[in-house]
Amino acid sequence: STRRRMFLALVGNDFRSMDNMTAFSLSVNVVVNTNDLDQMDKMFYKSISDNDRFYKVFWDVYRELGKG
Repeated sequence: STRRRMFLALVGNDFRSMDNMTAFSLSVNVVVNTNDLDQMDKMFYKSISDNDRFYKVFWDVYRELGKG
């Protein structure tokens, strides 16, 4: 559950920004190409929103079970 509480971004030249499959395969939340750093705030906003939506049910059940 510790990893689910983190938001991890990977920045590099070899990635396509916002590529979900690459992010999944590298166990990060989002990948960002260095050429797109000027738009990172928009990408983070969307990625964090997506992440919150994705884990909402998990966290609701976790709290319901008295673990969170």
